Amino acid sequence: MLTGLTLGLALAASGCSVEIPIMQYPAFWGEREIDSVAVAPFGALSVDDARAGDILADSLTGALIANGTYEKVMGRLSLAEHLTEGELGRLAEGDPAIVRKLAELTDIDAVIVGTVLHALSDTGHYRTVYYNYPYYGYGGYGGYYYPYGGGYYYGGYGRRGYGGYGNYGGYGYGGYYGGGYSIYEYEVSRGSVAATGRMLATDTGQTLHASPPVERRVISQGSPPLLSEGDALARAIADVTMDLVEQFAIVPRVIEVKRSDALRISDGSLDDDEYRKENKFRTADTRVAVVVNLPPAAALNEFSLTIRRKDSEEVVAQRVFLWQRDAPSRGVVFEFDPAKLAAAGTGKFEVTFRTVTGQAITDEDFEITGAD
Repeated sequence: MLTGLTLGLALAASGCSVEIPIMQYPAFWGEREIDSVAVAPFGALSVDDARAGDILADSLTGALIANGTYEKVMGRLSLAEHLTEGELGRLAEGDPAIVRKLAELTDIDAVIVGTVLHALSDTGHYRTVYYNYPYYGYGGYGGYYYPYGGGYYYGGYGRRGYGGYGNYGGYGYGGYYGGGYSIYEYEVSRGSVAATGRMLATDTGQTLHASPPVERRVISQGSPPLLSEGDALARAIADVTMDLVEQFAIVPRVIEVKRSDALRISDGSLDDDEYRKENKFRTADTRVAVVVNLPPAAALNEFSLTIRRKDSEEVVAQRVFLWQRDAPSRGVVFEFDPAKLAAAGTGKFEVTFRTVTGQAITDEDFEITGAD
């Protein structure tokens, strides 16, 4: 994560894009107030994965508690205190009647149900053979009376090659010998987990958000591997857990923003469905249009625009705004009155686009001249 001076230097150096920290909000956030959630036991497509459903549900419960988005998180063991075993099974299947009953028995606003699509692990022993190319070694000095050179050369596990014929005092070529080979033996531990999840409102039993399938694979290779088969599976479960947390809770992220797309100075007119660039205005003009654009992941985060004179630190205008999910693809326009901006005098101005914490995203210059 880049902060403070580090971010400023990265912004100046990159020229094209900058990384900024945001809080990523789940897709359903803001549609209704949710202060508390429960995590039901996850089902499984295979009886071999039945235990993985409970493990994943418990892992998700702990991760949501640690995340802190919700004031209260109830796990499957706490749910068993309010529901019978049969009702808990129906809750895991998303039965609307049992979901609504949960609202009558507890103060839970929503419940997460899910399915383990697979939870697989294995280990294997492997051997890889690397072959060396054969060589011709150079023979030793032949000598006048010794027609055979004395040189030889080793090639890994291959046989040595003896020197070839000398040339009565010259060097002889070594004979051909077989290429050597190396054997590398190692073990591989693998774990793979895939799951889906849904959040249901307890007052209606209706789905608030359905997660797409998430899958994680962990492979550890070595002699021996760093992770055992069980460790690889546990790591895959932990990774899938965090993917589900991103679907159902607020999580910190760092996103990359392209500077040229993030900010544009315009007169507000469209050219091929894009706002036309303009950096010269008169005090008699109707507006200076500042166009900002951000990736959808930035939704519900606060940002600011600050306009100041280039010859001083005086701020002449500022806007703080919340980036919305339904922002137009060509950007959002903020209008400023050129005459008010130039009330203390015409000249050059700079608009800076920042996160609400003050970290610069990008900036652009423009000029305001007199009315004539």
